[in-house]
Amino acid sequence: MIDEHVSESSATTDTLEAPRQCDWCASHDDLALLRDEWRCATCRGHEQVIAHARAFVEIHGLRPLGPSTASDDEEEEQLRIDARAARVALAESRVARPTVRTAKRSPRPQAGRPAPRRSSRAATTVPDAARAVELLDRLSAIDSELAEIGEPASLPARARRSDLENRRATILRTLAALEKARRNN
Repeated sequence: MIDEHVSESSATTDTLEAPRQCDWCASHDDLALLRDEWRCATCRGHEQVIAHARAFVEIHGLRPLGPSTASDDEEEEQLRIDARAARVALAESRVARPTVRTAKRSPRPQAGRPAPRRSSRAATTVPDAARAVELLDRLSAIDSELAEIGEPASLPARARRSDLENRRATILRTLAALEKARRNN
C-alpha cells in the first residue's frame, strides 16, 4: 500500500521521496501522504476526526470548534469532545522539529558570528506624523460609516455601530497618546 501511494505521489510531485517516518509524531507505522505530509495511521485518524467535526459544524452553521465542548445537541457535543481529544492527542505526540516554513523565517546565525540584534522599536515604526495622518484618515472613514448607518433599527446594524464606535474610541486614544509623546519630546 505504501509503495502504491509513493508511486502515485511521485507522479504529481518530483520532490517527495519515500517516507521514513511520520512528519508529525516520527512513527514508522503505516505511512501515507496527507496534505503533502507523511502521516502515520494514528495521526491520520486524529486528523480525520477533527476534519469530520469541522465539516459537521460548518454544514450546520454552528460555532467553530474551540476549547468549549458545551452544546444543546448530544451529537454536536460528542463531536466536539472527540475533536478536542484528537487535538490533544496530536499535540502530545508532536515531535519538536522546525518546519520548512519556520526555518525560512528564523535564519540561524553562522558559526562564530553573533545573532543579529533587532534595532529599537522607534527605528522600525512609522514616523509619528505619518501615523497620525493614517489614523485621521481611518477616523474620517469611520465617521462617514457612522453617518451612513444613522440610528440603527436592526440588531446587526446596532452591532456594527457599536464596533465602529469602539474603533473610533481606540483611534482617538492612540491620537491622544501620539500628541502626548510629541509634547514630551
